[in-house]
Amino acid sequence: MPEIPKFRPPGPEPHFLIGNFPLGSRDPLGLLATWAHQFGDIFYYRAGWIHVYFLNHPDHVESVLLTHHQNFVKDRVIRLLSLKIDGPCFPQALSQGHGI
Repeated sequence: MPEIPKFRPPGPEPHFLIGNFPLGSRDPLGLLATWAHQFGDIFYYRAGWIHVYFLNHPDHVESVLLTHHQNFVKDRVIRLLSLKIDGPCFPQALSQGHGI
C-alpha cells in the first residue's frame, strides 16, 4: 500500500536532529511572532520528536479547543503531563481532555 503524503502548513526549516526549539531561544515570543508574520496564522514546526501546529488567530484557537476538540489528539507527552500538572499554566479543562 503506498504511503499517504502528509500535508502540513508552512513553517521554518527544521534543524537536523532537534527540529526547531523556540523555547530555547533568547526571545521565544519574538521568534514565534516572527514565524507568525513570516508563515501566517497557522504554521508548523518540529521540536525534537513533537510536531507542533501553531495557531495564531483566536478563531482558529476556538475552533480547535472548543468547537472541534474531539477531532484532535494530544501528544503522548502532553497526555502524561496532564495527569500530573494542574494550575494556571495548564488549566484543568485541558488536563481533563477538553481541547488539544
